[in-house]
Amino acid sequence: DRAARSGEQLIKGLRGLAAQFGDLITEVRGQGLMVGVEFTEDKFGGSVIFEMVKRQVIAVYTLNQPKVLRFEPPLNVETDEIESALSALKESLLETRRRLGKES
Repeated sequence: DRAARSGEQLIKGLRGLAAQFGDLITEVRGQGLMVGVEFTEDKFGGSVIFEMVKRQVIAVYTLNQPKVLRFEPPLNVETDEIESALSALKESLLETRRRLGKES
């Protein structure tokens, strides 16, 4: 039950970011706490991962697909930890957009 609630929080937050960054994000998909964020171009995934690590959030591709960023937090993830990861992702998206010349 807790994982379902946490997953809803994560997916809702990610979809909110997808709405703000439609030039970078194509889709948010998943169930529970297994969620993928698909980017419009391969190069965005690597940039976002680099930026997230700078913000102390570990992020990885889904298998060998650089267009999809995978979120798999532990089942006992706290609400504030999800919000922290979403904040780091937003900052990373802003920096990726700035650095790669994408405008909203």
